[in-house]
Amino acid sequence: EKVEKGPNNITEGKLIEAKPIETKAKATGVSKGDTHTLIKIFGDRFKEDFKTEYHAKFGKEGKLLKNLENQYGYDAVVRGINYFFDVYIKTDKWAGKNIDIGGMYSLWNKMIATGNKKVKESAKLREWADG
Repeated sequence: EKVEKGPNNITEGKLIEAKPIETKAKATGVSKGDTHTLIKIFGDRFKEDFKTEYHAKFGKEGKLLKNLENQYGYDAVVRGINYFFDVYIKTDKWAGKNIDIGGMYSLWNKMIATGNKKVKESAKLREWADG
């Protein structure tokens, strides 16, 4: 549709109403936005595995965890933290050298892909074994 230009060469036309962006975050029992809880969970796992305190950079690392929570939901981030410590830092050389929230964040998609592949392979093996 052709739009007419008004005085001072300013385009006049219909304004498009802005719509809020919807996130894929899943509802959980924990309030959204409590990244300190996620940082604490990461820190507790770090201390459990390495017997030393994890010193988080709350601004930067809190933002990274918030991004993950907004996209995947709180529960998925908690499962991702556990997967990172239980499996990933032991099987991925880069992860083993970058054991922090930023390292986990950088590897998130790779962790999902390899986790999904293992589940798929296990399902195929179960299907074969069940005959």
